[in-house]
Amino acid sequence: MEIKVDKRIVDQFDNVQIGVLVVKGLTNDYKNNYDEIDGLLKAAEKSVNDHFKDKEITEDETIIRWRGIYSQFGAKPSKFRCSIESLCRMVTSEKNDYQIRRINPLVDIYNYISLKHRIPVGGDDTDKVEGYIWLTVADGTEEFSVLNSGEKEFACEKEVIYRDEKEVLCRRWNWRESNKTKLDDTTRNVCLFVEGVSVYSEEDMRGILGEMAELVRKYCGGEASISVLNSNNLKLEI
Repeated sequence: MEIKVDKRIVDQFDNVQIGVLVVKGLTNDYKNNYDEIDGLLKAAEKSVNDHFKDKEITEDETIIRWRGIYSQFGAKPSKFRCSIESLCRMVTSEKNDYQIRRINPLVDIYNYISLKHRIPVGGDDTDKVEGYIWLTVADGTEEFSVLNSGEKEFACEKEVIYRDEKEVLCRRWNWRESNKTKLDDTTRNVCLFVEGVSVYSEEDMRGILGEMAELVRKYCGGEASISVLNSNNLKLEI
């Protein structure tokens, strides 16, 4: 399977660094490790609450960058929030008891990494991907299966999407994952994406990927490999 980044993405947006963690042969269910992963998330949630104690979420440098990117491809950032802004709003909201919902080890691990480093992270079950994974620009004809419902909709023209050969895997770069490739307790092979722009170097991305890889190995097993896609390297074969 090939993972690739459309050259238009790296040409349009500043210093795009897409960290890729591929893990094969893992087990994605909670047995004896829920409390440990829950503890990691609680620590990250506290860190986020401390970080935003004296400032607004929209004053965070990373979130400012992503809001600008969303505006560039036509998504109003006050309506469509990047994944890290959504997570930060969840854990700073009294309505959500200052925490995010626990889902399964893989999702909880990548949410922990996302909160700790305040960077968008997502992923796909690669056994459900058809052909390839491509970060590209939508032409408005691409179909999308809404998460947890399977209802169909279409990407908007010019929005940034992940897609495979058949349909959209994630809308608005990191706004909403597809129902098609969601991570659940049947997932055995996965590709996780850490999305850096502007303020993140390739070295930063490799450090974050390495940390996430160790957690996935510890709690889910499997064989892991890390790579970074950027303007110097637009394709990866897995």
